[in-house]
Amino acid sequence: MSSARKPKKATSRADTDSDTAYASPAAPPLPVDRDDLAYYVRHHLSRTERLIIMLRYAEELDFDEIAGILKMPQAEVEEIHKLIVGRLKSSLMPCEALAGV
Repeated sequence: MSSARKPKKATSRADTDSDTAYASPAAPPLPVDRDDLAYYVRHHLSRTERLIIMLRYAEELDFDEIAGILKMPQAEVEEIHKLIVGRLKSSLMPCEALAGV
């Protein structure tokens, strides 16, 4: 069985704002500094949580693909992702920005 990966979207450096982090490939930018986000991911997430974030956003994999790589149920990957995003929002976003989310 061959696993065909979806082609990645072509993006240029000009298409992204270097001071803005993205919640998902299709979501609007969040008012979070990239350095703060990177620090939080490195120092506050477990290895599995970091892998889920890296595979989801850097590699643009679907949850089922991530689950296959990590050898865990897709529902568990989705739940961990949801918890990570909640923690990131509560830790990094200003209270005023959370009111609109």
